[in-house]
Amino acid sequence: MITGPISDHFFRRASAVIGHLLWAIYYIGLLYAPNFAVAYIIGILGGIANSFLNASNFPAS
Repeated sequence: MITGPISDHFFRRASAVIGHLLWAIYYIGLLYAPNFAVAYIIGILGGIANSFLNASNFPAS
Protein backbone atom coordinates (compact mmCIF):
# COMPACT_ATOMS: atom_id res chain seq x y z
CA MET A 1 0.00 0.00 0.00
CA ILE A 2 2.89 2.34 0.69
CA THR A 3 5.70 0.70 -1.23
CA GLY A 4 3.99 0.71 -4.62
CA PRO A 5 3.44 4.47 -4.81
CA ILE A 6 6.98 5.10 -3.56
CA SER A 7 8.31 2.78 -6.26
CA ASP A 8 6.18 4.49 -8.92
CA HIS A 9 7.05 8.03 -7.86
CA PHE A 10 10.76 7.70 -7.01
CA PHE A 11 11.60 4.91 -9.46
CA ARG A 12 12.44 1.35 -8.53
CA ARG A 13 16.03 2.10 -7.54
CA ALA A 14 14.95 4.14 -4.51
CA SER A 15 12.62 1.36 -3.42
CA ALA A 16 15.47 -1.16 -3.72
CA VAL A 17 17.84 1.03 -1.70
CA ILE A 18 15.27 1.46 1.07
CA GLY A 19 14.66 -2.29 1.09
CA HIS A 20 18.35 -3.12 1.35
CA LEU A 21 18.89 -0.59 4.14
CA LEU A 22 15.98 -2.07 6.08
CA TRP A 23 17.39 -5.59 5.55
CA ALA A 24 20.71 -4.42 6.98
CA ILE A 25 18.92 -3.00 10.02
CA TYR A 26 17.02 -6.28 10.33
CA TYR A 27 20.10 -8.51 10.28
CA ILE A 28 22.20 -6.33 12.57
CA GLY A 29 19.26 -5.60 14.85
CA LEU A 30 18.47 -9.26 15.44
CA LEU A 31 22.04 -9.87 16.51
CA TYR A 32 21.92 -7.14 19.15
CA ALA A 33 18.28 -7.22 20.22
CA PRO A 34 18.23 -7.03 24.03
CA ASN A 35 14.82 -8.69 24.45
CA PHE A 36 11.97 -10.38 22.62
CA ALA A 37 9.90 -7.19 22.14
CA VAL A 38 12.71 -5.39 20.32
CA ALA A 39 13.38 -8.47 18.19
CA TYR A 40 9.68 -8.62 17.29
CA ILE A 41 9.71 -4.98 16.12
CA ILE A 42 12.87 -5.61 14.14
CA GLY A 43 11.16 -8.62 12.57
CA ILE A 44 8.38 -6.34 11.39
CA LEU A 45 11.05 -4.14 9.79
CA GLY A 46 12.26 -7.22 7.95
CA GLY A 47 8.77 -7.67 6.53
CA ILE A 48 8.67 -4.04 5.44
CA ALA A 49 12.07 -4.52 3.79
CA ASN A 50 10.70 -7.49 1.88
CA SER A 51 7.79 -5.37 0.66
CA PHE A 52 10.11 -2.67 -0.62
CA LEU A 53 12.24 -5.21 -2.43
CA ASN A 54 9.17 -6.81 -3.99
CA ALA A 55 8.00 -3.38 -5.19
CA SER A 56 11.38 -2.75 -6.77
CA ASN A 57 11.57 -6.13 -8.50
CA PHE A 58 7.97 -6.57 -9.65
CA PRO A 59 6.48 -3.28 -10.86
CA ALA A 60 2.73 -3.04 -11.25
CA SER A 61 1.50 -3.78 -14.75
